[in-house]
Amino acid sequence: MKLLLLSFCLVVHFAMMTPAVRTVFGQIGSEETRSLSIATSYASQGLPTYFPIVLDSLGNERSLNFSINWDPALLRYVRVDLGPGAPPDSIINLNAIQAYRGQLGISMVSNGLFSAGRRTILYLIVIPPSQSFGTAISVDFSDYPLARSTIGISGESLSTSYVGARPFLGIADPFMIVSAGSLSINRGQTAAIPIRFGPAYGGFLGTTSISFSLQWDPAIFDYDSVLPGAVVPPGSNLELNTTMIDEGRLGVSLGGPNRYFDSVFYHLVTLNLTPKMASPPGSYAVSFNNKPTAFRSSDTLGNPTYAAWIPGFLDLALSTVSGSLRTPGGTALRNTQVTLTDSLGGRSTKMTGSFGDFVFQNVGHGSGYVLSVKSKRYRFAPRVLDVAGNVANIVLSGIE
Repeated sequence: MKLLLLSFCLVVHFAMMTPAVRTVFGQIGSEETRSLSIATSYASQGLPTYFPIVLDSLGNERSLNFSINWDPALLRYVRVDLGPGAPPDSIINLNAIQAYRGQLGISMVSNGLFSAGRRTILYLIVIPPSQSFGTAISVDFSDYPLARSTIGISGESLSTSYVGARPFLGIADPFMIVSAGSLSINRGQTAAIPIRFGPAYGGFLGTTSISFSLQWDPAIFDYDSVLPGAVVPPGSNLELNTTMIDEGRLGVSLGGPNRYFDSVFYHLVTLNLTPKMASPPGSYAVSFNNKPTAFRSSDTLGNPTYAAWIPGFLDLALSTVSGSLRTPGGTALRNTQVTLTDSLGGRSTKMTGSFGDFVFQNVGHGSGYVLSVKSKRYRFAPRVLDVAGNVANIVLSGIE
């Protein structure tokens, strides 16, 4: 992966969102499900925050061009990082010459295609200055300095909807940080996500109780359980609100009279989620929310002790399956269709290259994959695969 930065400035930030949507139409007007969006989560002044840039891909995109704009009096640019859903061979060019004016251009190209599904392809990293506390702002897509376009494998223009973020900047000078852990897991494997809590700048917290809600995508993950964390103040009471579990929301309250959270990091609870077997590979957020249990942290007198809330991400593991086709005499077989089918019937198809080679990227871990070949001249026996990591050097030989 290659990151080419044309210019560099400093800092931005955000918190809760109402989307603004615009569709840019290309030559293929029937494709209405592709979208590029700026996700958001609760964040606090003075702390770096990651805006995930998420592509809902149809699997036929080769390059993306767009600009992101914001009010430079409220937000200052830090940098852009590749996300876990970016193609491995991605090349990114940033036009950051006008970033100090709140204008950033991004061009992202893959030598192959973006994988179909929802993918976090980039992170815009920002920090709000002190004077922006409590201010409603906009972080949105635009056409300056780089016009919006999505290009397919043959150079065709593809229609895309763009969804910006409407964050409201939160707590000034937070006393504490509450964070969800990030993990890489396989389908069918339970993710044990630690929820941690500690001081932002060191020192005594004075907090005796904390409450919040956790949120995840119930179409992707099944809820298993929540277990008490390994490090909590002695005698603390844990209460769970499970009334919105079917919607992927869980309320958590922890604390008790004079049960102080001191100047160390605590492991409050562990959230256990299991990805559904049909869940596509990708990066998925576990974030904090205000329902069914409202954000609150307070001292023994009931005074608020302000916190910053930092989401975690669960990456369903991805691998590469690669190999080559050969004729019965051992010659490379090019321009031949190879299909990889998973245990649920999902398919991905590639054409072999000049040396008979094929590569399937972003393959989720699992068993019962089947490689099959469609050839007018030769017959190929299907090959059954279990994918627990990269699978390479597969050779499929044809039969007359």
